[in-house]
Amino acid sequence: LDEVTSNIDYAYSRKLDVRDSLEDLEKFTLETIPVLEKFKPKNDIERVAIEEAIEKAKDTQAETKEALRSVPKTEKKRKQQ
Repeated sequence: LDEVTSNIDYAYSRKLDVRDSLEDLEKFTLETIPVLEKFKPKNDIERVAIEEAIEKAKDTQAETKEALRSVPKTEKKRKQQ
């Protein structure tokens, strides 16, 4: 998630269109959080790792929603999947 957000930030700083990437990232975090929450850790190390992953995904999701509010909507150029 860090690498993806960094790439989006870089593209945005270069005045490139990042709306599609932000929408994809939002979709990814929306789908990932429930999967992570279902994971049953076998030990404390796994428990800490999954808690950190869930926290990072939730933070990224919140940041993405905020970014989508400030990035202008663009005409859809790609096909919907």
